[in-house]
Amino acid sequence: MVKKTLKRLFGRDFYNFIKHAKNYISAEFFAKGVVFLSLPIFTRLLVPKEFGYISIFTSIVQIFTIIASLGVNGTVTRFYHDKNIKFDEFYGSVTIFILLWSIIISILLVFFSSKLSIFFNIPKGLIYIAIGLIFPSILVKILFSYFIASQKSKKVAIIKIIRSISYIIIAICITLVLDKYKYYGIPISKLFVGIIIFFFSFYIIREKANFTIKKKPLQNWKDFNSQIL
Repeated sequence: MVKKTLKRLFGRDFYNFIKHAKNYISAEFFAKGVVFLSLPIFTRLLVPKEFGYISIFTSIVQIFTIIASLGVNGTVTRFYHDKNIKFDEFYGSVTIFILLWSIIISILLVFFSSKLSIFFNIPKGLIYIAIGLIFPSILVKILFSYFIASQKSKKVAIIKIIRSISYIIIAICITLVLDKYKYYGIPISKLFVGIIIFFFSFYIIREKANFTIKKKPLQNWKDFNSQIL
C-alpha cells in the first residue's frame, strides 16, 4: 500500500531511484560500520607502523584497480540499455579484454615489485598481495556494473555486506594466529575473500556474457571512453 502511494506521488522512476539508492547507501554504511567497529580490536593487535603498512597497501590496491579497470563501470551501464548492440557480446568482449589487460599490468608490477616496495616503503610481500587482488577487484567491478545497469541493487548490497563481514572475521583470526608480521592478517584476508568472490563473479558473468572478442563492441567501448576523456 505504501509503495503504491509513493509511486503515485513521486512517479515510478523516482521511486526506483530512491529504492536503489537506499540499498547502496545501506550497504556502504554497514560495510564501513563493520570496519569501524573492528578498529578497537586491531589497535590492540597492531602497532602504528603496521597500520601505516596497511593504509599504504589499501591505497596501492585502489590505484592498481583503477589502472586496470579502464572505466568499465560506466561503459557497461551505458551499453546495457543500447538496443543497437548485442549486450552479451559486448559484455563478454569487454570482460576478456580487461582481464588480458590486467595480466599485462600484473606482469609489469611483478617485474617492478622491488622498486615499488622501496618507493612505498612497505614489505615486498604486500606488493605481491596487492597485485594478486587486481583480478578479484576487477571482476567484481565488472559484475557490479552489470547488477547496477540491470537495477539489481539488492544483490550488490548483499555481496558487499557479506564481503565486509567475512574479511574482517578472517583478518582478526589470521592476525591472532600470526606471531610475527601481524600486518599480513588484513591483506591475506582480503586476498582470500577476493579469490572466493572472483570465482563467484565469474560464475555469474559467464551466464550473461558471450566470451568472444569482437571488434565492434571494443570499438564502442573505446569511443565511449574517448568521449569521457
